[in-house]
Amino acid sequence: MSPKQDAKKTTSKSKGFSDEERAAMKERAAELKAEARRGEGERRAREDRRDAGNGSRHGEAHLDDGVMWPTAFALKELTAATEARIGALVKKAVG
Repeated sequence: MSPKQDAKKTTSKSKGFSDEERAAMKERAAELKAEARRGEGERRAREDRRDAGNGSRHGEAHLDDGVMWPTAFALKELTAATEARIGALVKKAVG
């Protein structure tokens, strides 16, 4: 098409979309569907990773599976009482 015909096509009053416009809309709709499918797959993968081996979702945590698991404590200050408590916990853990 010549530039003149393109200008006419865009400025003339039409009752609908041109074939090119419809094709572009279909192409964009297909792109959006593909993006949504990818996003759904990524969301499911995140949920699967989060739920894998995590019983807390059902009200039960499996923190002691196996022979070792991570734990942590934080202290604001070390007092004689907390030091004694830590010592007692270590002695209990060692057996």
